Amino acid sequence: MREMTSDLITTQIEKRLSYLNQEQFNGKLEITSKGNNTSVLYFRLGRLIWADGGKHPQRSWYRHQAKYCPQINLKPLYPDNFKQWESSQYQTLILNFQNKTISREQLKALIQSKIKEQLFDIFQEETISQLKYSAKGAMHSAELALMLENTPVLISTEEVLNETRNSWSQWVKKGLGFWSPNQAVKKIRPEQLNCQDLPKIPPQLIELLNGENTIRDLAVLCQEKQQDLVELLVPYLYQEVIKFTSVPDKINQTNNFTSKDLGSDRNLQSVILQGEELPLIVGIDDDREICNYLSEILTRAGYKYIGIENSWEALPKLVRYQPNLILIDTDMPIVDGYEIITQMRRIDSLQDTPVVMMTKFYALLDRIRSQLIGSEASIAKPINAFELLRTVQNVCLKKQKCKYAVEKPKKYRGVAYTQLT
Repeated sequence: MREMTSDLITTQIEKRLSYLNQEQFNGKLEITSKGNNTSVLYFRLGRLIWADGGKHPQRSWYRHQAKYCPQINLKPLYPDNFKQWESSQYQTLILNFQNKTISREQLKALIQSKIKEQLFDIFQEETISQLKYSAKGAMHSAELALMLENTPVLISTEEVLNETRNSWSQWVKKGLGFWSPNQAVKKIRPEQLNCQDLPKIPPQLIELLNGENTIRDLAVLCQEKQQDLVELLVPYLYQEVIKFTSVPDKINQTNNFTSKDLGSDRNLQSVILQGEELPLIVGIDDDREICNYLSEILTRAGYKYIGIENSWEALPKLVRYQPNLILIDTDMPIVDGYEIITQMRRIDSLQDTPVVMMTKFYALLDRIRSQLIGSEASIAKPINAFELLRTVQNVCLKKQKCKYAVEKPKKYRGVAYTQLT
């Protein structure tokens, strides 16, 4: 086995990707490890468009879907002339993008993350064994050619290589070169967790150290950067309080990130719900599509939601519903969001209710005006599902208006934890 250093790791993969970039290659590069795990990188004009396969293809897909586009339709409306592409996951993403279910920003962020995750594993595999590389052009198959014709996002090969090399270098410097983020974390001496001499681990995270959630799973569940999470866990690994263990690419109750399960009663970005009563959020917007979108995302996250489209009906309905949180558009006909909130603050039962403003412009003046009328936060339109859920969570934690919100850990930067059980 080769010496585990970060200087020699990317040599082979970098050479091949640089060459394909220079040649403006159209096609795919298959990388097969000694254990017969095959990763596939797809190229258009020498730039990366997608990554598939690898150690845990299903876990990776569900993680990325839940993190970047929880509203995704896994069975999008296929066109009449539908033909199967080589990667069904990539096809699902592109069809959702074409149907305007997800934004270009969401699409690009997901694809970049997926490619960097795959490259990280390739770098690590190269330090352990010799890899087999096989490049196949666009005409290799009709399914591949169709896939490459529909590429709205091209990712800079050099950029993702640099970022992934830095991530790998940090991983090795922490002494983790022979461990993989595809391994799960399991408690072996739970009574030693939260020892006074070691960093404090929040109780919600401890519950997830069940040997079924990989490090990458935990990073998504905890809404934390993988490096920060590892920094917290490494001291316990060295003290043999926890261990890293291999797990199959299997989705079960504790690590299922599918939209179906997110739509039931829990969500990666939601609060932990306990008891029968659920927090109520009211959304006020004259655009019916936005009200429906808010309803879909928030109800998936475990909240109760009521939408109000007519701004002049907002105040009497707010008095009747007594919501835990209000989302309101700033720009509406007849009565705008600022006027509604100004009037609402004069009503005793609503004057302390937290408000999040939704604005198309998000200019400095809008943010200042929102703060002056007592808004807790503002989010920009078009609304990103992840940002929406994160903002709602943060406001609930800050105001403690939602009695189900998780208490924010004092010595950890995570926003919230959700146990999927």
